[in-house]
Amino acid sequence: ACTHFPLLKDDLAALSPPGVNWIDSGSAVARQTARLLTRGEPTGFPPLRETAFPTGRSDQTDRNATFADYGFERVISLMQERHIEKI
Repeated sequence: ACTHFPLLKDDLAALSPPGVNWIDSGSAVARQTARLLTRGEPTGFPPLRETAFPTGRSDQTDRNATFADYGFERVISLMQERHIEKI
């Protein structure tokens, strides 16, 4: 799940069918993030504080420029891009 889903929980619940239970994964995500950060930074990357790992296509130049404005030296997309041939 995304880390921002808890911020949308009320809106999502209002749009879902009755009986859907929502689980706030924020604490689990925070624990996992802390655990990974204590293991040290991966090799071959700039320090994590200078790298943004967004979802979405890597060719979003406006988004990447915005990250650069906030001091991120590198943007690595977490989404695998798929090439779709037009028929």
